[in-house]
Amino acid sequence: MGGGLKRLTKQAAARRLCRFWVRMKTVVYVDGLNLYYGVLRGTDLKWLDLYGLFQDQVLGPATCVEKVRYYTAPIKGSSSDDPRSPQRQQLYLRALKAYRGDCVDIVQGSIVRTTPILRLVNTPPDRSAAKVRVLQLTEKQTDVNLAADLLSDACHGRCEQAVVCSNDRDLVGSASCGSARPSGSRDWSPRAGPRPALCFQPPEQARELVQAA
Repeated sequence: MGGGLKRLTKQAAARRLCRFWVRMKTVVYVDGLNLYYGVLRGTDLKWLDLYGLFQDQVLGPATCVEKVRYYTAPIKGSSSDDPRSPQRQQLYLRALKAYRGDCVDIVQGSIVRTTPILRLVNTPPDRSAAKVRVLQLTEKQTDVNLAADLLSDACHGRCEQAVVCSNDRDLVGSASCGSARPSGSRDWSPRAGPRPALCFQPPEQARELVQAA
């Protein structure tokens, strides 16, 4: 047996050993726009197979990814640098769903367009234009949907490990209590819930999320 394992790569050996392991049931929660603007924008890596990325590259054979939940919002062509962006986004979402089927859930929020008046960072000496009206695009529902699903899955025992791919500090609360779920009563036990894991986008990691995990 030892000689056989020596001829195997580490990855192949791990896969063989995993036949005798109980693989950890995992759900992955991906903040789509956070991932795009944090890592993918300006690269050739936009056509990601999210399920394959986490199952084969990030988590490995000891993990069984039951579901990847991808949270995004339809972008608006009138507010994009490239008016073809909405079509490319929808094409990617259709391709992802067609390729991975039931392994990937796509949860869509919305993008709200407003034109608030904001103060300039560098105010002119005569203060003639201390404030200007700007176009502001705000993503709505995405972080709320992700947090609600994370807590629901933890509460109902749908996974043993929850992996959150985001750098959004708004998720600190759900990441903190996502590891607690009912243990046969109304009492909550921090040790009874899924094992939390976090995937961050560079260049900076949200310290609060690291502490919450």
